[in-house]
Amino acid sequence: MSVLQVPGARLYYETHGGGPLLVMISGATGVAESFRPVTNHLIEHYTVALYDRRGFSRSHLDGPQDYQHRLETDADDVRRLIEHLSDEPATVFGASSGAVVGLEVLTRHPSVVRTLVAFEPCAVRQLPDGQRWLDLFAEIYDLYQRSGIEPAQERFREQAFAESDHVHMARAPRNQANATYWFEHELRQYPAVTLDLDALTAHANRIVAVVGRESRGYPCYEVNAELGRKLGRDVIEVPGGHIGFLTQPAEFATGLVRALSGIERSRHCGRSIHTAARAITTIRDAALNKAGIAFTQWQVLDKAPGHHRDDLVHRLLGLGVDDESGIATALDELHQRGLLDTDHVGNLKLTAKGKVLSQQVSATRTNLHDHLYDGIPAPDLATTMRVLALVTDRARAMHAHHG
Repeated sequence: MSVLQVPGARLYYETHGGGPLLVMISGATGVAESFRPVTNHLIEHYTVALYDRRGFSRSHLDGPQDYQHRLETDADDVRRLIEHLSDEPATVFGASSGAVVGLEVLTRHPSVVRTLVAFEPCAVRQLPDGQRWLDLFAEIYDLYQRSGIEPAQERFREQAFAESDHVHMARAPRNQANATYWFEHELRQYPAVTLDLDALTAHANRIVAVVGRESRGYPCYEVNAELGRKLGRDVIEVPGGHIGFLTQPAEFATGLVRALSGIERSRHCGRSIHTAARAITTIRDAALNKAGIAFTQWQVLDKAPGHHRDDLVHRLLGLGVDDESGIATALDELHQRGLLDTDHVGNLKLTAKGKVLSQQVSATRTNLHDHLYDGIPAPDLATTMRVLALVTDRARAMHAHHG
């Protein structure tokens, strides 16, 4: 038995398997047992960390609790567990309210998260009819207070989840203390959270939105569909419903590993593109330096003819060549070097000296392109161009967003 002391609680945890760390955050049950069946199919790929969330089963409370900020505390517990188990960021998997915790971890502690798998988060406030679901959960809480745990749980199962989940949920072992803790502190609170979409957008490339195929049309499936739309992420379906990791563990694990492998392949390709881009930039800059001109100066020289100064600056800003100050400095330097002038209506033009340099650099660029791309099949080049265009658009959008 392993226990991590955290402020106000002692977290029970266990690890299985070997490889990169995968931390799994349970939903309503709050306990490690929820993931035990699927863990058996994940341990050949990952070191799987299971734990009881604070207040559930073996993770005992031993100090004051700030229930007004319980979600932040849950997220901090995950951060502490990751830092305790690894010096590297971890893959985090959260299901239902555990996915809400995972989203909070990425929002508040992005440095510890390599990838977040958000499986059917219960953050129904994201839905157009979210208030209807919040009202329903309030009614279920009132039913719990009037009639007890079992009638309230039965209504919750029937209203919020697919038929395939009902049977397994109804047969699950009962833990009255855990159920009471969840009814009091989670049923109404976690579905009502307001996600920080700006923070999540900034880290959207780390989010894998996953849903159970049989959950289609139910609220937690629809939450991820909405989040995927807002964050620009594809939603990946895996076998089963809201608790597919329990009802179809082998198939669920296969789908999860495939989804995570896909994002790792994308990252590897991204790193390769970045490395290639850096190599090309190094060669390009060396050639420009040999010609006695910097990259921003060359872009100004290449695109200046026939443009007014302000129009040129605006165009080069749109192309992401440099910031306004860098472009203005390049313009002034080219004027000072006698490479650029203005005509009688104020449009920029190359001087005779500027035309010679422009032709020299153009010839050098053509020669570089021939050496770099010769022999690469046209379809491969076309695919690469589409990828680079998409990456460029995203980079410009990020630059605009961050000012």
